[in-house]
Amino acid sequence: MIQCFIIVSQSSRQTRLLFCTLFRFKNKGSIILSCLLFPAHLSCRLPMLICFLAVGSLLQGTSIASDIDLPQMLYVWQRLWTDEVKSAVREASGSAEGLCVLCGEIAGRGEGWRFHRVNVDWASLAPVKGTLWLVFRIHTGALESEHWDASTFAGHVQKTLNDGADAGCVIAGIQIDYDCPTEKLTLYQNWLQVLRGKLAGIPVSITGLPDWLTSRRLPELLAGIDHFVLQVHSLELDRESGRQPVLFDETKMMRWVGQMNSLMLPFRVALPTYGWRIAYDRYGQPQRLEAEGIHEAVAGWTYQDVSADPAVLAGAVRKLAAVSGGNLKGIIWFRMPLPSDRMNWSLKTLRQVMKGDAPQAHFEAELRLSDNHLVELWLATHDAAGLGRLCVRLHLQSGSILASDLMRGFRQLKNTEERYITVSGPVYSDGEKHMAGWWLLSGDSDSEVPALSVEEIGLCP
Repeated sequence: MIQCFIIVSQSSRQTRLLFCTLFRFKNKGSIILSCLLFPAHLSCRLPMLICFLAVGSLLQGTSIASDIDLPQMLYVWQRLWTDEVKSAVREASGSAEGLCVLCGEIAGRGEGWRFHRVNVDWASLAPVKGTLWLVFRIHTGALESEHWDASTFAGHVQKTLNDGADAGCVIAGIQIDYDCPTEKLTLYQNWLQVLRGKLAGIPVSITGLPDWLTSRRLPELLAGIDHFVLQVHSLELDRESGRQPVLFDETKMMRWVGQMNSLMLPFRVALPTYGWRIAYDRYGQPQRLEAEGIHEAVAGWTYQDVSADPAVLAGAVRKLAAVSGGNLKGIIWFRMPLPSDRMNWSLKTLRQVMKGDAPQAHFEAELRLSDNHLVELWLATHDAAGLGRLCVRLHLQSGSILASDLMRGFRQLKNTEERYITVSGPVYSDGEKHMAGWWLLSGDSDSEVPALSVEEIGLCP
C-alpha cells in the first residue's frame, strides 16, 4: 500500500512544502517513509536549515509471549568501575537472578605473570538481592608458571572475599575462568584440588570449553565443583573456506548441552550478547579485533561486524528452557550492557531475549540541509544490536554532487541505478543520532534546487 500526503510549513521567510510518501510492505514487515522538502516557489532561496526525514521499522523475528522458567545471570566484565558501570549494575541487577563479577585476573608471559585486581565498587554490589559470584580470570599458560601455584592464588581470592563481605555483600562463591588446553586438564584438576583445600567451605565453579567434552578426564575435573559453566560462544574465523565468521551456533550448542546432560553434573550455559569488528588488511588477512571500542579506520583496510543475533539467541533461550529442570541450572549472559558499549546489546534488548522474545528493530534517517546545499546524513537505531550492517538508499532527485565523504565506518556500495546512492555501515544501538556522511550539492541550472531524499533504510541483504 502507498499513501501520499503534503505538510505545509511556514516561517518568517517563506512557505515550504513537505511531500511525503508512505510505503507499507506487509510481506516484509517494514514501513518506509520518504519525504522531499523544498520551497513553495522554486526561485526562493533555501532556508538556513531544512530536513528530510525517513523513518524505518524492520521487524526482526517473531514476538512471542512466553514464560521462561530458567534462572539467568549476567557477567559484569568491566575492569574499570566508572559511574556508568555502577549505574548499569543497579539497573541490570533487577533483570537477572544474579551477577558474576570479574574481580581479578592473572595475566602476563614468561616470568612476568601478575595478579591484576579489579577495583570493584562493593557498595554498588551490596544492595544486589540476587546471587553473587566472584569471577577470577586466568590467562592461558599462567598455571604452568611456578610463581602462580594454587596457594598463592588462594591468598588473593581470600582477600577479595573478605573485602566483599566487609562491604555487606552476600557472596555465593567464586568462579574460575580458565581456557585450559584439553591435554592439560590433569594439571588443572590438581591445581583446583589444592585451591579448594585452601578455600575450605567456599563453593567453586569453573568455566570450560566444548572441546573438554571429548576428554574422559572431565568427570574427574568436575568432581567437587559446585557447577560447570559451558561456554558456547567464540569467534571462528575461516577465510580460506569462504565461510562467514561465526560467533554462536545454536545447533552446536544443543549438541553440547546434550553431552553435558549425559554426564549427570550440574551446569550452566554462557551465551553471548556482544559483537566483534574484524579488521582485514588490503590482502584480506585479519589484523585486528575490536570488541569494546571502535578504532579509527585504516586506509585500504576492510571491516566486518560479527554480532550475537537477538532473534537467534531468543530461540536458543526457548530451546534451553525446554530441556532445563535436570542438570541444566540456568544461563549466564556475557556481558552486562553499557550505554557506551557499541558492540553489545542494550539492556532493553537483553531483557526481551531473556524472555525468549525476539526484539523489534527501529531505524531513523535524517537529512539535514543548509543554505549552501550541504546535506548531512544522520542515523539512529533502536534495539538493533547484533543485526548486521545498516543500508541506506538515497535518491538524488535533482542537481549534481560536487563532493562527499562518509564516516563512522560507513562506505558507499556499488549501485547500477543512475542517481541513486546506497551507503552501508555498522548498526549503533545506543539510540543516539550519529552523522554517517555528507554531500555537497549543486543545481544544474540557476533555477534548479538540488534535492536528495532517503528512499529506504534497513538491514543490508
